[in-house]
Amino acid sequence: MQGNAAAQRNLGLMYKVGQGVPQGTTQMISWLTNAAMQNDTVAAYSLGEIYQFGEHVPKDLSTAAHWYSVAASHGGVRGQEALAGMYARGDGLPKDEAKALQWFLIFFAHPNAMGSWIDVHHLEARMTPDQQSQAEQAARDWWKNYASLAGSTLAP
Repeated sequence: MQGNAAAQRNLGLMYKVGQGVPQGTTQMISWLTNAAMQNDTVAAYSLGEIYQFGEHVPKDLSTAAHWYSVAASHGGVRGQEALAGMYARGDGLPKDEAKALQWFLIFFAHPNAMGSWIDVHHLEARMTPDQQSQAEQAARDWWKNYASLAGSTLAP
């Protein structure tokens, strides 16, 4: 469904908490999914949270990882941090420390990223220098691709 993704996301979040509308899981998921399918990173991240923590739906880490991945791949900062953590723990997808490091590096390259580098240091301590280098290159490549799609020079 096409339309105003921000309005769809907001309506989905209103159904989540019952703000001005009756609380409703079906409507919440439907509106958030519509927005996320239009690359609304907040909607995709919200779906990830809903499924990760089982808010109004059965807990489903695989579905959570999917929605965090959608948010992350479209530049959603919170989705990038969440996806990195999912890879680091092996929650909902195979544990992959190189991908976890890649997404943490992408996340921390944002100028306003707030978080702890402790996770990064723990990952690096368990990785070979070659694995670290590959993850760093993958993060740089992601930024170059993202910047070219955005038509700017966002890459750090």
